[in-house]
Amino acid sequence: MSRVLLIRHAQSTANRQGVLTGQKPGISLSAQGRKQAEELALRLGKSKITQLRVSPMQRCLETIEPWINAQSVKSRRSLVTDHGVNELDFGDWTGKKIITVSRTREWSRVQNKASTARFPNGESLVEVQKRARASFNEAVSSSKSGAIALVTHADVIKLLVADLLGLHVDEFQKLVIDNASVTVFDYHKGRIRLLTLNDSRSNIEELVNS
Repeated sequence: MSRVLLIRHAQSTANRQGVLTGQKPGISLSAQGRKQAEELALRLGKSKITQLRVSPMQRCLETIEPWINAQSVKSRRSLVTDHGVNELDFGDWTGKKIITVSRTREWSRVQNKASTARFPNGESLVEVQKRARASFNEAVSSSKSGAIALVTHADVIKLLVADLLGLHVDEFQKLVIDNASVTVFDYHKGRIRLLTLNDSRSNIEELVNS
């Protein structure tokens, strides 16, 4: 049996400004985000995470670094960069404010008909869901002991949770995933149970190690 943690990065400077940065490099955490990352490290505590897969975006590594730095050398070596849980490629929308793109027809499709939505010259939401599920499957199939953590982005987590729970992709916007939140699943021989969703306060160490 594996515990799988889906961790959203803490608040970034782009989150604070309402900007879609997508896969643009160099986006760091805000002051509030750095505080959230420290609080997350305390909540994770001595969680027995033996497989840590992190999006290549800087804000995700910065989110988990306080926890990594408090762990043993062995735990630090478990980190791998996983492009399957990278942020969405927003294409032509990269760098634009949400308030600007929210006036477009495509934005309405993203919100209400995700199965047909593709960002202009970017990814479709279905493609993102497929690559995230592939990373999840690879992680659980290679896990021998301990918990698995995927440090990633809000929409990636929402799309993955929808898929794991058997929801149609068009329903994924009904889910809410906050900065520095943790969503936890039990996975055992192909059977999946949701233990907690969008948790920003609980002691995750107790849940993981129980």
